[in-house]
Amino acid sequence: MRKHNSFNDFVDATEHLINEGYSTPGLMTAIAASAGGLVLGTVLNRRPDLFRAMILRVPFVDPLSCMLNPNLPLTQVEYTEWGNPLDTARVYEYLSDYAPYDNIPEETTKLSNMPAILVTTGLRDQRVPPWQPLKWTARLRSRIPKFYNNPQSQSSLLLKAEDGGHFGASNDQQGRIEELAFELAFLLKHTKNK
Repeated sequence: MRKHNSFNDFVDATEHLINEGYSTPGLMTAIAASAGGLVLGTVLNRRPDLFRAMILRVPFVDPLSCMLNPNLPLTQVEYTEWGNPLDTARVYEYLSDYAPYDNIPEETTKLSNMPAILVTTGLRDQRVPPWQPLKWTARLRSRIPKFYNNPQSQSSLLLKAEDGGHFGASNDQQGRIEELAFELAFLLKHTKNK
């Protein structure tokens, strides 16, 4: 098992940009895909106050459930990266400590702000099965309804599911441009008046 320090590094870098005046939490955005979505999901749970909007493309947000199921296509191959929680209690505890799905804060915690979030998934994705982003999005909505189920909230939570795999639905340049335009429009919508 390799120790992942990406979460703290990401927060430290974001705080540095804010402290040096390059940005503000009202303008800060982040985009990540796959395992990078795991980083953003963890950062969201720990420091939602730093961001105005996030895009998580096909995010690997439930590593604990995946690593506990050796029958999934990539689990056994990934034991060298993530560790095997079935064999080692320390690996189980470590994964459960940062796994985005398992650590979404409850509404009762004193959350003052949550960023707008766009989550994408591919319905034929074999690397990050669509159930991961789907159940993570559903849990966010149920745990933090003040932000994500309230029409008055500025924190939207959108899920975009497409009939594609891990690298998107579009195999052509025009389709990729349209996907990027959609994402940039989402970010601009949530930062334009800040």
